[in-house]
Amino acid sequence: MITLNDLVTQTHKKLTEGNFKFLLREQVQEIVGSTDIAKWLGSESLSIPMSGLMVLKIAMRGHKWISHDSSYKEFEYQRTLGPGINGWIADNSTGKSTILKAIQWALTGTKPVFKSDVQKWIEEIAVEIRVSGEQYTIYYQLADGKLTGGGIFKEPLESVWAEIKPLPETPFLNPNAAKQRVAEFLGEKLGFTPLERAIWQKYAIDIKVTTLSWDSYALALFINDDDYRDYFFPPLQKDRSNLRQRALGIYLGLDLLKALSTLEVARDHARTDYNFESKRINTDEQGLQNEIEHFSNELSRVEERLHHIESGSSALIDVTYVSEIGKKISEYTKQIVDLNKRKVELSAEEQQINTNIANTERACQALQEAISFKVFLSGLEVEKCPHCENSIPSIPVQEEVQQGQCHVCKNQLQSVTAVESHQSMLESQKRVLEQLKKDRNNTTRELRKIETMLEEVRKEIEPYKAEFEDLARQQKVGLTEEMCILLNKQGYLRGQLEQLQSRTKAAKATYLQDKKLKFEILKTSMGILQSVLTQENQNVLALLMEQVTSMAQAFGVRNLSKVELDDSFTMLVTQSQGTARFEEMNFGERLRLKLAFHLALLNLRIHQDIGRHPKFLLMDAPGSAEMSDEDFVAILKQIADIQKAFGDQVQILLATTRPEFRDYCNPENLELLSFGETCF
Repeated sequence: MITLNDLVTQTHKKLTEGNFKFLLREQVQEIVGSTDIAKWLGSESLSIPMSGLMVLKIAMRGHKWISHDSSYKEFEYQRTLGPGINGWIADNSTGKSTILKAIQWALTGTKPVFKSDVQKWIEEIAVEIRVSGEQYTIYYQLADGKLTGGGIFKEPLESVWAEIKPLPETPFLNPNAAKQRVAEFLGEKLGFTPLERAIWQKYAIDIKVTTLSWDSYALALFINDDDYRDYFFPPLQKDRSNLRQRALGIYLGLDLLKALSTLEVARDHARTDYNFESKRINTDEQGLQNEIEHFSNELSRVEERLHHIESGSSALIDVTYVSEIGKKISEYTKQIVDLNKRKVELSAEEQQINTNIANTERACQALQEAISFKVFLSGLEVEKCPHCENSIPSIPVQEEVQQGQCHVCKNQLQSVTAVESHQSMLESQKRVLEQLKKDRNNTTRELRKIETMLEEVRKEIEPYKAEFEDLARQQKVGLTEEMCILLNKQGYLRGQLEQLQSRTKAAKATYLQDKKLKFEILKTSMGILQSVLTQENQNVLALLMEQVTSMAQAFGVRNLSKVELDDSFTMLVTQSQGTARFEEMNFGERLRLKLAFHLALLNLRIHQDIGRHPKFLLMDAPGSAEMSDEDFVAILKQIADIQKAFGDQVQILLATTRPEFRDYCNPENLELLSFGETCF
């Protein structure tokens, strides 16, 4: 078992061999140790109960809609279940799945998806179970498919099903309470310890930490006919690989999971913190630079005024200084006037060039139309009559040419007898147009240059104008007070600049590096711990995957040589000399592999007493699609072998439409419906 000291040493070694050559071991010790995982390293031993979970009875009642009578009829369904295989054989839409989903709901507190009409029929559900050697009944009271009451009773189903019910040990006031109470109750009884896990949220500044508990673990006990996109869980789970790894580790009784989950949450917090701070600093950078420039310019002006006072050239000491300021203002004002005059000239020149360009483009268009259509068109777009202001409808040039009539004046279009001269004029006009555009570009560049110069001159004149306008105040307060005012302002501006500089990207580089380092240390530690977990439990995983491979071959997966799990518990399948992930297999192969995995996991718990599988499995229509009768029988044989060896310790509930199942289920444990008959 790895200790905290071992983990710190391995993490430091791996990082210093990479991009963190000067990293101190003490830094790794501080960050990894702060996650409080020491108590889970070298000492984790999650209790594994000897007994499993068994459903003893199921009862449902309510009012069912009878279409041919157009009325509701009261119904009640009850069935006693035993150890080993319990089955239902009936056609589709006879209620098999509804019964299994009712059991699933009772065992998780989470409502499964019922058919919309059927769920409205059910008014009460009661499931009696045996767990940890004791019997309990989980009862739901429903209205319009929604839970309105119920609880967990330490009573047989008959007592809870009676009209006058005993008080529950744990009452349910609403669906959320039912989910939480059932998860706490069965999770504790079956040794499925809650684990924290982190979930990334879009647009959030931090991660969301949730608890992985029994309601999630239990999903792996229910195999439905449409959930073969993952070998362990139903397909609708978010963050499935993370959830699968944690849950499968708990099922197998693997150590270090609590430490791994604690480290994972700390790693995700560190990653989110680093990303947020990095984005914040980058976003603030431009605004900070603008503020720094503003305060720097203001500080320069204050220090310049202080220098003038100290050198005897200020307005308060040297009267000639006032005339120098006036002279500077006059010079800069003249420059501004001259530049504004040039700006106006260039703007007018640019406008004239634009007008010439527009006229030349119209001339080119007219010549092009004359060449194309052999008639002379002006190229003008006339929208309104210049005399009466009435609008003139526009028509396509092709239509105007076909009509041979001008759409403005209604006269006949003038035909062009030859196009050579028009072609020559068009080339000439294109050259003129090209030169005009070059002239416009030059004018525009010069105009932008003048505008830049104007901005610079205005900045230069500002301090002189400000000082000139402030002369009256300076003379009034006197030299000593003016010095105090300027020195105070100088100190304030320097303080502001120092504070702003401390927030810049350059100043925050070390701060960000520390954030990134923390994330890298935790990420590396988690990777090492994940590998250790896999290595220390390699024998368990190897035994499990050996059984999965053997069963999948028996179930008809062709050319299969090996099934294995990588460090993140992704299933890899070697077939015909190639290796693919479970998700890449075809539907029929995924179906067989998933059934093989679940039966192997159950088999491991029963035969080798490894892990904490509850020894309970619910299978709804396995092999209902893309599976031959021969392969389905192979699955049934494997289930029958489990029952034969450990029938009193395990319970499998299986519903199917296939009659072959009858040969592998004891008659007393089988509900066989005739054609047209329903369960309730």
